[in-house]
Amino acid sequence: MADVSGISGNYSNIIGEVCEQHAKTLGNNYNSIFDAIQQTCNQLTAEDFTLGKLYSSFCNAISKIVTKITTAVAKFAYDLAAKFVNFFKKNDVEVPNKQDALLDSVTSMADSTKTYIPIGNNLGGYMMFNGSPKPWCASTVKTFYLGIPGISSELEEEIKDIHSVSGFQDWGKKKKLYTETSSMKNTERADYISNNVKPGDIMIEKRKKSHMGIVVEVYPDGYTNTEGKTYPPGSFMTVEGNTIEGLAYRIHKPDNIHLSGFIDMSSYLEDEDLDFQ
Repeated sequence: MADVSGISGNYSNIIGEVCEQHAKTLGNNYNSIFDAIQQTCNQLTAEDFTLGKLYSSFCNAISKIVTKITTAVAKFAYDLAAKFVNFFKKNDVEVPNKQDALLDSVTSMADSTKTYIPIGNNLGGYMMFNGSPKPWCASTVKTFYLGIPGISSELEEEIKDIHSVSGFQDWGKKKKLYTETSSMKNTERADYISNNVKPGDIMIEKRKKSHMGIVVEVYPDGYTNTEGKTYPPGSFMTVEGNTIEGLAYRIHKPDNIHLSGFIDMSSYLEDEDLDFQ
């Protein structure tokens, strides 16, 4: 586990700065929320230093103070989480396992938005692209990847200005990381997904409007959900922005007619030889 004791003294400054920016939102709960988040931050370890996990932790802390997390309060929690991630990255704090960090971040954000307030079109996708009025599935993917402390500076530079699905697809092709699956037969595609696609990879769909998401689980032997619905071998689960109610899980079958292909992101999620205490 990384030693973060040297930077923990800065937590109150970060919290205070973001609280001041959202003072009207927090109102009479200002001091109580500050104290609850400060207590939460004092328990942070390096594994918690991702956007989704921080957002989830802050929502949990705030929920003990307020009866309902509103859109404005959710924005405060997100802004605070983003500020922390930037601080950790500037101080060269890295998470021990980048693939775990990405998946924990993605699923924590999806779970917390389902529990508290949906990150959906009613928020304009605010939390995934800072209010820019664009389709935001691509920016969701980018935000999660850039929200991992210790992620490759090369990757940051290459994707920071990509705002579209086609942009990511072109980048994947240029890097020789993209595999087109749309021309494969269903059985061939199912085999390819089962044997090659990994959690953390990027799925791309082609519809009237293109779409993308982050793979969080792959089911080589198929899958049966809690309601008894079955999915064949080669199915997989994603988390996607700008889908269903906003940010949500989806399960795809390998015969999905819109499925275009996958970007293999494993090289960016490999662990380096880091000295964690």
